[in-house]
Amino acid sequence: MNILVVLDEPHIGMVSGWPTRYIGIISQLYKKHKLSIFAPGDTTLLKSVFPDADVCASTSIDNVVTSRFSLGKYIFSFFFPDRNNIFFNGFQYYPEFDNLLHSQHKRRYDVVFYSGMKSYNYYYYHNFDNAPVICDFCDSGLRHLLTYLNNEKNLKKRITTYSDIAYLYRVKRKIVKHDVNILAATDKDAFYIKKILKKNRVFAVVNGIETDKITFDENYCLTKWKSRKILFCGSLDYEPNIITIRYILEELWIPLKDVCPDIELEIVGRNLSKDFADFIAQFKDVLVFADVPDVFKYYKAAKLVLSPLFSGSGIKNKILEALSTATPIVTNSEGATGIELETEKHGYVMENKNDFIRTAEKILKSDFDQYKMWCENCYSLSKEYSWDRIGEKLEDIIETKLAK
Repeated sequence: MNILVVLDEPHIGMVSGWPTRYIGIISQLYKKHKLSIFAPGDTTLLKSVFPDADVCASTSIDNVVTSRFSLGKYIFSFFFPDRNNIFFNGFQYYPEFDNLLHSQHKRRYDVVFYSGMKSYNYYYYHNFDNAPVICDFCDSGLRHLLTYLNNEKNLKKRITTYSDIAYLYRVKRKIVKHDVNILAATDKDAFYIKKILKKNRVFAVVNGIETDKITFDENYCLTKWKSRKILFCGSLDYEPNIITIRYILEELWIPLKDVCPDIELEIVGRNLSKDFADFIAQFKDVLVFADVPDVFKYYKAAKLVLSPLFSGSGIKNKILEALSTATPIVTNSEGATGIELETEKHGYVMENKNDFIRTAEKILKSDFDQYKMWCENCYSLSKEYSWDRIGEKLEDIIETKLAK
């Protein structure tokens, strides 16, 4: 098959969860199909990643249109939604790239793949209608807003969230054509996407993980068992992660230190603000590592990953990363969404403060045989989320569900 792939942002490497997903998915398509990949900005890195693909020429990103919040625009686009005026906070649109992409309208493709709602909205071109269109929504905006609403007590913020939910319904139903096939990262996200786009076909394709990051053996497990490090990993400017870190520090950390005085907490992520750094610095034995080149170094050194999550959507890459490094996990049902975690087998899926503390203490004080069993189970489960397995699911959708 000849597949057109459209990215909505310059590719600068695997620096966050979103590039990890779209590069993982494209890599699977690349194994079996001929790809034409279009992305704004400098495409030198993309060409090195996919040397046999037809990667577009580099385009300027100097002439960029950035969508900033405007109440008037927000209200106008609610009543008159159009792909040229809908509100996406902070999204950057690249006119030169748009012109390059649309100049290809005479070429024929068997499938067109858009990475993300913004990619579809701003760079969709009607002359590609002769091919099935797939758009990777990944996570559900509705699910994210509803989880945020469930945890927000401030009346003003709740009213704003209700407004955003109404806006989401209105705009997506207006903009997204019924024949667009949509990918979601979990069954739960697919359910919420379907609540808005009732006439579209929605398929769940989870995120994958590289499973060759470690050499798994008894010595590796022993080193982790002797560690006194607890890890939280995630973007430090992402509100759901900020909420989780504050919860860990304000509710869990002091009680955990009381029962395990020698432990350390490592917080690893990117885009750390000074105010948040100052807040974290108040707590004893808590270390922050921002903008590190390799997060897996910290997973390998950790005894457990502590990750209770209360809002957001999609699948949590931090949980997959823990599995791939054979690190036992303490999380909750939101953190485990889309991943077949079993309590006591891979760590613990708990829902309240006392249980988080109790189960983290159990892992920290476990004997080696018990700890080794958790490590083995985590590493074994990670194989189910290898990109090869995810590729099989994607191929089934393309070759059978979208067959003309």
